[in-house]
Amino acid sequence: MKFIYLLYLIRKTKLKKLFAFIHHVKKLKKTNSFSIFFRMLYCFIKYNTAFLDYFFLEFYNKEKEEIATYSDTLFMYRFQSKLNDGDSISFFSDKKKFYKKFENYINHEIFLPNQNNIDDFKTWLGIQTPKSIIVKYSEGQVGSGLQKFQIKEENGIYLFNDNTLDDFYKKLIEQKLDIIEVNIEQHPVLKSFHLDSLNTIRVITVLNQHERVNILGTILRMGVQGNFIDNFDAGGVSAVVNTETGVVEGPILYKDPRKKIERALLHPTTNAQVLGVALPFWNELINLVKELAMVMPQVKTVGWDIAITEKGPVLLEGNHNWDKTHWQKSYGKGMKSVLKSYQ
Repeated sequence: MKFIYLLYLIRKTKLKKLFAFIHHVKKLKKTNSFSIFFRMLYCFIKYNTAFLDYFFLEFYNKEKEEIATYSDTLFMYRFQSKLNDGDSISFFSDKKKFYKKFENYINHEIFLPNQNNIDDFKTWLGIQTPKSIIVKYSEGQVGSGLQKFQIKEENGIYLFNDNTLDDFYKKLIEQKLDIIEVNIEQHPVLKSFHLDSLNTIRVITVLNQHERVNILGTILRMGVQGNFIDNFDAGGVSAVVNTETGVVEGPILYKDPRKKIERALLHPTTNAQVLGVALPFWNELINLVKELAMVMPQVKTVGWDIAITEKGPVLLEGNHNWDKTHWQKSYGKGMKSVLKSYQ
């Protein structure tokens, strides 16, 4: 299993990023590349640490005893495989199936394009009259393929970022982008952090042995520098939210260890106050997530992405293979013992 895991890491590791991180730590720690590489390799052998996680979680600044408390990729795979029924996770990996299963909780308008329904899309546009839309892959993750289009309409003629409707639709089909969503208008409190992105809450749930919903973490995710994507893996920032009160506790963090926020109370692009802010509709959000977690109890642990509008919380999606690196880095500590308590 260890050898297969090694092959998996070699295939998944982005070498350009790995070498950039080694160079960063070399300058930071005033050491040589070989010592960094061999300590990274030691952590893989001893703790199953993924190569990039060594840098994301800044293990070069941690003692061995602390590193041992972190959940690694192999442990996480086994944990999620044990808790989540293999025949049921397709309802989370395929957004089309997810929307159907959770249709009672999906409050934003969605259209599913194909080669034969451009006329239906024109009708949908006339009914919804959106100012902007988001297009994505039904099986995309961590913001991959996500695109935003501003819509202009005059006398029934539509432009999508200056593309005609026919050109826009043709590109969707060619790129196999098969979901169109009306861009959600978020609550002013969330919008104040970073106007250009839909800033969301990641809520991680797990069902305990009594089939009751426990919450492992609540994390605010925000876009930066005008990017409309808030995803941590796509360059966004995150901050822990107090699960009981809904107050942002922080600190605000990038995933990339080379990026540090000097004033971690404020958003790095807008300088908006983030830490100490109480998020609206928090009790409603927690109640919604607990209800969602019971829709498919055979999938026992899920990372839910929730937006907050002026009318309340809105479900975006659920992730059966939620990211343990995002979770542990945001909370600033290893969480392996927490996960072990549910096995």
